[in-house]
Amino acid sequence: MARTGCPGRQGPPPLRPELKITAGGGGPAPGSYSRKEGYNMKKQNATDAYVAVIAEISAKLDAIKAQAVDNHLGVSPDAVNWGNVGTAQHLLVVLAEAAEIAGV
Repeated sequence: MARTGCPGRQGPPPLRPELKITAGGGGPAPGSYSRKEGYNMKKQNATDAYVAVIAEISAKLDAIKAQAVDNHLGVSPDAVNWGNVGTAQHLLVVLAEAAEIAGV
């Protein structure tokens, strides 16, 4: 799906540095453990990173719901203008893209 609403922007945003997973996972030097132990270590590092990212996604979705739905994007009904409509539509496009990625 082509990105919409983000002129001049190509592809997904870069990973935050603290979430970037590096090759080798920072474990022991190669050759200092068996292949099976190495596989288990890499698998565990990937699992830990995945669980951390899923937790961050959950927190971000909760924050979006609180601001966008419960707080109406911080706009009172008396102050709504077409710019607010555009912002809400842009958020909807981004959420639709996220839902597609998630298989929803």
